Amino acid sequence: MSTPTTAEPSMSADKPAGGQTGDLCRRILAIHERVSNASTELNRLFSQTSIELSQLLAGGYQLHSKTLDMGIDDVAFQLHHMLVTLSNVQIDVSRVTDTAAKLPAMAKAFAHERQIDLDTAEDPPTS
Repeated sequence: MSTPTTAEPSMSADKPAGGQTGDLCRRILAIHERVSNASTELNRLFSQTSIELSQLLAGGYQLHSKTLDMGIDDVAFQLHHMLVTLSNVQIDVSRVTDTAAKLPAMAKAFAHERQIDLDTAEDPPTS
């Protein structure tokens, strides 16, 4: 009489979706994509706005030199302040983008260590 044996699960090429861990990794990759897209759009808008502010500032200085109107001086100062502030915001966006750029490699390495397939659809929520 032979003893029944259970088949050992074999390591197939298919990796599991990874449950909550896999879902978290996929969400991290998605947030990176959104940050990257937002950064691209913000940088485009910042560039346009910087050009427009610079043109306004140059126009304000030209007008001031012709009229010596102090009101134009105040406007030029505010335009300059806006341009500097916009540059600072661009620096902050760059920092966020640089940090977000590290996320995909980290999430993929984490998933690889746990043999999670990030290309597999998310696990359905459990009731």
